[in-house]
Amino acid sequence: MPAVRADGESGGRGRYAALTTRLGAQRDAVVEMSFAEMDRLVPGGLPLSARKQLGWWANSRTAQPQARAWLDAGRRADPDLGAGLVRFARAVDPVDPAAPAGDVAATDPEDAPSRSATQTLPAVPAIDASVHVEWKTKGYVTRDAGRLRFPVLAPVPGLYRFTLTGDAGERVYIGESDDLRRSPPRRRDSAAAPPIGRLQTAVAATLAGGGTVVVSYVSQARLDGEELDLSSRAIRKFLQTLVVLRLSRAGSVAESL
Repeated sequence: MPAVRADGESGGRGRYAALTTRLGAQRDAVVEMSFAEMDRLVPGGLPLSARKQLGWWANSRTAQPQARAWLDAGRRADPDLGAGLVRFARAVDPVDPAAPAGDVAATDPEDAPSRSATQTLPAVPAIDASVHVEWKTKGYVTRDAGRLRFPVLAPVPGLYRFTLTGDAGERVYIGESDDLRRSPPRRRDSAAAPPIGRLQTAVAATLAGGGTVVVSYVSQARLDGEELDLSSRAIRKFLQTLVVLRLSRAGSVAESL
């Protein structure tokens, strides 16, 4: 790989002519290029600042002369410094004829006062996260002498799930608690506030109609492979909302408790 430059852009736009040519020849809406690929196109390689500073990739001709390389090709840069690559997407923003060459007009009126020829807007990287939630089935809700009997869960924080299956199909209820031992409620209380009251009524009706009610729980979850702290109510509520959303998008009837 060519030596990484630590100095500025004294070479001018000419250093990046090959990059402009390469991007201009591409037909894809988004072109992804690694730093190593661009090192081979740029004489002397990319400067060190290109690998360390998001601002180096700002889409402004006036503040960052090197930006002309991709703006002249009709592209806007979206760097991912951690991955060592840049995504060049086709520029779709309208250009303001009164703005300095290469500046893109603000499409949001609230954004306009903050824009200037000397101000650069830093790129904000996208978030692509992987959440792993694995349910463990504890058992069935049963009736005993007219009373509902619930499986007893461990005294740990997490999520719990009721899956009601009957003649009307399947309905799922998702709850969260800092102590799963206290959830779900173990007795039917007609004075219970909704949505717990609705849950208890639905459970009783499902069992009375010959259906089944299964209780499952989650006491561990991971984000990008790292364990989440379920003692945090904010994290539990996030997971609860995410689970209901995914179930609903999959066609299930789901509700948060």
